[in-house]
Amino acid sequence: MTVGIGILALIAVCFVLKTLSSIFIPLVLALFLAIFFVPLLNKMEKHRIPRIVGVLIAVLILLLLILILSLFLLNTVTKFAVEFPKYQEKIQGFYYGLDQHLRHFAEQLGDRIGYDIPDTFSLFSVVQNFQWGDLISGGLNSILNRSFSFLSAFTVLLLFLIFVMSERVMIQDRIKLAFLRKDQEGNPTPESLKKSETVGFIVERISKDTLSYLALKTVISAMTGLCVGIALSVIGMDFVPLWVAIAFSFNFIPNIGSIVAVFIISTFGFAQFSPNWGIVAYIFFINIAIEFTIGNWLEPMIQGKKFDLSPVVVFFALLFWSWMWGIVGMFLAVPLTMLIKIVLVNVPALRPIDVVISGVPEEDSQSLTNPNRLKEKAAAAWRVVCEKLKVGKNNGKNGK
Repeated sequence: MTVGIGILALIAVCFVLKTLSSIFIPLVLALFLAIFFVPLLNKMEKHRIPRIVGVLIAVLILLLLILILSLFLLNTVTKFAVEFPKYQEKIQGFYYGLDQHLRHFAEQLGDRIGYDIPDTFSLFSVVQNFQWGDLISGGLNSILNRSFSFLSAFTVLLLFLIFVMSERVMIQDRIKLAFLRKDQEGNPTPESLKKSETVGFIVERISKDTLSYLALKTVISAMTGLCVGIALSVIGMDFVPLWVAIAFSFNFIPNIGSIVAVFIISTFGFAQFSPNWGIVAYIFFINIAIEFTIGNWLEPMIQGKKFDLSPVVVFFALLFWSWMWGIVGMFLAVPLTMLIKIVLVNVPALRPIDVVISGVPEEDSQSLTNPNRLKEKAAAAWRVVCEKLKVGKNNGKNGK
């Protein structure tokens, strides 16, 4: 019965999150942005700057970043729309030549088997007649038409952000107080006090791990974009800032994002440099090398086991949150799954689920978030060191 009620509750939560996505998406983004601005707010509070002033400074910084990004995208997209017919002509010319070669091959094969190829035979007729310019124009018009809805959503996000940053300390205290229960004498019961401390630890751990993840992911994405920009600038590819922005942004989407970024950049590299196949191959393989080196070697080395999730779980989380909240859900898939993992680790009844979704053993998974585990492992390691020092001291020079 408990399992059944849990499943029904989970279905109800998913239904509410999807139905009220226009409210929950700005709220979740505001929470992540508030966590991102926590170090700045803490430093300003240490210098005795009023909290409301710190919140206003953080909001102004965010508005300035949004303004710079909007101007950059508007300028780049406008130039890209002007130059796109040139790329469209080269792509259609390539498809036409490939279609002619395939038709010639089909005719030779038909002559051997005694079959006449129809004059209207064309493998790429759909692609040749496709109006890429109309598609781009329609996409730009769609973006402009949705700008008002974006502004309204961004306004809601700013209101949520101001509220969360202004009340962040009080919110944490209220969450802890919500789990306190008092006895007849008015004192907190030991069980509720322990539960309140656990909840407070979970909230604090979520804040710290989310901030650490966002900071590391931003640095790694910036490194990816910088490497892509340098590699493409060497060969003189057009719109390098746009490809840097794409590599930076799509790196936040696990697994699929890097593949999409490589495909987009390689496609337009092909459109610009074909039939110079050496440069086309260089663009394709250098992007794969950058994404593979940073995504599969550097990022795991920097992050370690702290944010380790099973690749299968990350893939299904990506599918689930993209179905739930679209493109925004794809960017938030890993942080939201990581928050769920932190809760699972600290709730004993849910730890078997954590073992399933974790990319590390149960003991290591618990030690990543449980302070008692960390203390126990540190104490055990210190005892081993002391024992070795004692043995070494008795052995003379080797001990020193």
